Amino acid sequence: GNLMKNELHTNDIEKKLYDYAIRLLARGEKTALQLTTKLNQKLIVLKQPAAPEIIHQIISKITEAGWLSEKRFVHAFARTKINQKVGPVKILYELSQKGLSDKQVNAYLEDCEAWQETDWVAHAVQVLTRKFSDDKDKQVAWPKKANYLQSKGYTSEQIRQALKA
Repeated sequence: GNLMKNELHTNDIEKKLYDYAIRLLARGEKTALQLTTKLNQKLIVLKQPAAPEIIHQIISKITEAGWLSEKRFVHAFARTKINQKVGPVKILYELSQKGLSDKQVNAYLEDCEAWQETDWVAHAVQVLTRKFSDDKDKQVAWPKKANYLQSKGYTSEQIRQALKA
């Protein structure tokens, strides 16, 4: 009697978590780490004990089904950040915070058109133009501009070239 009730309970939790995971992915690409975190939070909301094995199974299932793709996540994330004129250093750092190894990230970015074709120096110049567009700012010293570009995640070589432009 009691065992059966428990079994249904596990399936019920699994179904709830699976459906939730699909809903999250429908809203945007995620990494396995992000999804795991969200599913663990959902268990807390549902007042359920931790279920790492169930979560692991769900992640495996949706990865095999093609719903979860860290490569797609990296491509989408990179495109968004590039459109926001965020520099490559910062993009790579932010990706490392999402639970992806540098090796994975570099492999995924190798065939990311947006990443490969971006003219980072041109972006840096646009960032400067936008930030220091007022005439009174014409006199802004280059260390200030360099620091600003660095904070936006550009490499020192990109900064040097942008400031020469």
